[in-house]
Amino acid sequence: MNFKVKNIIAVHSCKGGVGKSTVAACLAITFSSKGKQVGICDLDICGPSLAELFSLDRDSVKWTNVESTETNHRDRCCKTVNLSYSDDCCDDNSSENAESMCLEPKKFKGIKIMSSEFLRPKNYSGYSAYRGPIIDQVCYEMVYRTNWEDLDYLILDLPPGTSDVIISLVENIHISGSILVTTPHVLSNNDLVKGIKLFNDLEIPILSIVENMAYFTCDSCGNAKNIFGPSNVKSICDEYKIDHFIRLPFVVFDKNEAMCNGSSDEDGYASNIGIVYRYHNSADVQESLENLFNYIDSKLKYNVERAIKTKPK
Repeated sequence: MNFKVKNIIAVHSCKGGVGKSTVAACLAITFSSKGKQVGICDLDICGPSLAELFSLDRDSVKWTNVESTETNHRDRCCKTVNLSYSDDCCDDNSSENAESMCLEPKKFKGIKIMSSEFLRPKNYSGYSAYRGPIIDQVCYEMVYRTNWEDLDYLILDLPPGTSDVIISLVENIHISGSILVTTPHVLSNNDLVKGIKLFNDLEIPILSIVENMAYFTCDSCGNAKNIFGPSNVKSICDEYKIDHFIRLPFVVFDKNEAMCNGSSDEDGYASNIGIVYRYHNSADVQESLENLFNYIDSKLKYNVERAIKTKPK
C-alpha cells in the first residue's frame, strides 16, 4: 500500500482525564484551518473518544481496494487481523488482493478520522477488551491500512500510560514528534515526567508540552485563578530541555450556546463538536494553538520516505 503521510505527530499523556483527546481534536482543527491536509487516528482502543468529540455516527467504515506500490516488512511477515466487521466492504476482498485493501476514514470538514469505534464487530457487547498483541496489531492496521491519501499531518491520539502500543508503533512507523498533555496537578506532573523519559528513551522528539486546564479567568474580577495550585510545568520543561510549551485555560460556557458551524441535532448528539469548536475558537485557546502550529510547522521537515520503517529481509 502507498503510505503518503508527510508527518506523524503523537499526542500522549501518562495520566488519563487531562483532556488529551480534546487537545488532539483541537490540533486537527487548527492544522486544517491553516490549509493543511490532516488526519487523526484514535488509538485508545479501550476508551476511544474521537467519534464522540467529532459527533460522528458509529457505522462501520468500508474497505476499498487501493492500488499498492509498496509493502512494509510487517505486512509481508505478519498475519493481518480481520477487521472486516462491516457488510459494506469492497466486493474484491479475495486473499490475493488483501494487501491493497484499505479502510476508508470518516471525514469532518476535510479532516480524515479513524477510530476503533468504526470497526465494531456485529456481536459488539458495549466495550472493547483485547489482549496486548491484538491491540498492537489493530492500532497498526488503523494507522497503516487506512486510506489517508496525501496528508501533511497525521495526528495519533495515543492511549494514556506507557503501554506497549507506543513501543510497537515506534518499531514500524516513524513518528515525527510528540506532544505531551498534562495539567498543573502534582499527580499529572509526576506522570508527565514518566512520559518525557519514555519518549526520550524511544528517541522520539518532544515537540511541545501542553498544560491543559492551566487556569480559569474569573468572570467577576477578570483575574486568572490557578485551580490546581502553582504550576510546575515550566520548570519540568527547563529540566528536560523541552523548548516549547503552551498553557490552555478552562473555558466556561453554556452547552446550549455551543452549537456552531451547522452542528445541530434534535437529540443533542451533534452538540459535542459544537463544544469543541467553541473551546477551540475562544481567544486564549486559539492564540496558544496557533502558536503551537507555527512552531511545529517550522520545526518539522517533510520526508515521506521516513514515514514507514522497513526492516531488512
